[in-house]
Amino acid sequence: MEQGAVISFLKTVEATGFYEKYDYQVFGILEDRPIGTLLYHMKKQLD
Repeated sequence: MEQGAVISFLKTVEATGFYEKYDYQVFGILEDRPIGTLLYHMKKQLD
């Protein structure tokens, strides 16, 4: 098996729609990070 990444992770406050177009999925949400917003944790399985 080749060595390399098999999953990609990122965090965003406003760009979930953009990343969902590229097959990222929300797997967690933190409230008030920063205060008054939601911080989305997203992941994508790599080929």
